[in-house]
Amino acid sequence: MNSTKFAEYYKVFNKLGYHTQKLGAKFFFSLLNDVRDELDKGLTDDEVRELIPKICVEEYGFYLEVGRRTYFDKITDFLTTRNDKKGQDLLSEISGFNQDLSVEESALVFAKYFNAKAKEQETEIGKHI
Repeated sequence: MNSTKFAEYYKVFNKLGYHTQKLGAKFFFSLLNDVRDELDKGLTDDEVRELIPKICVEEYGFYLEVGRRTYFDKITDFLTTRNDKKGQDLLSEISGFNQDLSVEESALVFAKYFNAKAKEQETEIGKHI
């Protein structure tokens, strides 16, 4: 995983009030990175939704070597224990976010957010060259 992306995930999720010291953060960030890669290939949201279960199996079964239940329990714990008082201004920038999203939908929503932010940064850099 790109350490720059990983650091950005920690920064943003901390700002949003998520407890990034939890093991589920690492699991979710790895999934998030893979979903971002699929979106970067030009796949539609629906195509990515269809791929996410396969990505999860690869993540927990081969990359992380943990059980399915542990993988999803840890991610769910991470995604559901945020400090609601933090990051309200930032949440308004994240299209499609709500507390009741599944792990898969959360990965898609946040992947689209981070990809849009990366594209904005590329555009800004291009303006200065």
